[in-house]
Amino acid sequence: IITIIIIITIIIIIRYHHVEYPQTFMTDVRRTLSDNGRLFLIDFYNDPSRASDHSPEWLTSHIRASKAEFRAEIENAGFSYLYDVVLEELSENYIMVFEPKKKKK
Repeated sequence: IITIIIIITIIIIIRYHHVEYPQTFMTDVRRTLSDNGRLFLIDFYNDPSRASDHSPEWLTSHIRASKAEFRAEIENAGFSYLYDVVLEELSENYIMVFEPKKKKK
């Protein structure tokens, strides 16, 4: 019996800011995700002006990097940024969507 598992969607919710080795972690995520899959990243802004449920100090001390830095880490691990999902209800959070970079022929 041969088992084939195809993962087409990975959602990382409010955890990425805890990843200590983002390049290793995201390389493993990339290897796991199918070539036409999608990665959704939901995390906190580390911007004190967006604080609503948490203190501004918590956002800046607990979240290890900015949205732009997280995006760069993910792109460096073999993903292409597609778009943001904007929900007004998420004042402290953002949602970014990525796909695996297309392999060059």
